Amino acid sequence: MSESFVFIGNSEGCVPLATSLMQAGYRNAESLEEADAVFVYCIGQSIHEDAFFEEEGILATVGEGKLIIDLSPATPNLAKEIFAMSSLSDIDYVEAPVSLVDIADERGYAYAGNVVFRVAGETDPCDRAQAMLERISQQVIRCGAPGSAQMAKCAESVFLGAKVAAIAEAQMLVNAMNGMPEHPQVSIAQAPYGLVADGMDAFSETVFKGAFKDTAGYTLETFLAEVSAAQLAAEDLNLSLPMSQSVQYIAELVARAGGAGLSAAAVALVYAETETALGFGVDWTRLDTGSHGFDDDGDECECGGHDHACGCGHHDTEEELWEDGKQAGDLDFDGGFHLDFDGVDAFDALSFGESPYPEDPENPFRGYGDDWSSN
Repeated sequence: MSESFVFIGNSEGCVPLATSLMQAGYRNAESLEEADAVFVYCIGQSIHEDAFFEEEGILATVGEGKLIIDLSPATPNLAKEIFAMSSLSDIDYVEAPVSLVDIADERGYAYAGNVVFRVAGETDPCDRAQAMLERISQQVIRCGAPGSAQMAKCAESVFLGAKVAAIAEAQMLVNAMNGMPEHPQVSIAQAPYGLVADGMDAFSETVFKGAFKDTAGYTLETFLAEVSAAQLAAEDLNLSLPMSQSVQYIAELVARAGGAGLSAAAVALVYAETETALGFGVDWTRLDTGSHGFDDDGDECECGGHDHACGCGHHDTEEELWEDGKQAGDLDFDGGFHLDFDGVDAFDALSFGESPYPEDPENPFRGYGDDWSSN
């Protein structure tokens, strides 16, 4: 098997997928320039854009005739833009956003039965990409023209967000019924509840056990990136998705409070006691600063913007991202949400009758007949 590859991006997903490819007989290349196929898995729209469009990014480094297989969650518009720019440089670009059947399955990205790829682009590059993807996934779905795979992924992310929120709330309700024999303390996937379907049994078990540190490679940061991409796609279409936006907001609360590296099940911590949240490194007082982001240690970033090359030390630099053509380490979570809480805790911001984005005068929910200013 002659084709070599290199992975760039989030190591939680890249390492097990790359390992599976090597086990299938493909060779891990030493650099971008050497690789026949470049796999890209960026978590976050701004990081994704920088990866492709920076002066020494992928499009400037990969030679013509090479294959790029983009596993990142993104908007259809961004996928089409990258495709167009790749075509100008005679680079074969295939969008293939990766999904997991159960985001809490302990085998994560390493189990082909848990990995799903949706593929879009021109026929020949897609054929070439599919030959590799089928060695690491049992489900490779062809979607059509550029942008179509990301649209399908965005729709899935909206659905996933609803399931994550619903399972978390239902399970926390059951967990709160302590000492009541008619309400057994088990996962809601089990009898007598039997509420979970669509491959989310492991996720419900994670919420039930409070095993929020067991990420299986899929973190709250990953979940937030996927839901955020769906929101951005909706904005591109001038469409409001209020339920999905609420899920995104809850995930942002937990991530900004220190839970970005936890399991996506950690959204349930917004319903937990403060002491329980602190036990997982989630400190709601971090939300009081109004700053735009925190590093992994919870230190406030005071650079005043999103420029990843600002030098403040809280963002990934281009050099860190591209050293030796590979990921130099896990991409740090870049909050960047510009939410000012003014001392509001998690539940205060979510209480009935208040806008999920109280500082936003152009709340998208008004398009549905609700004017939050009248409450």
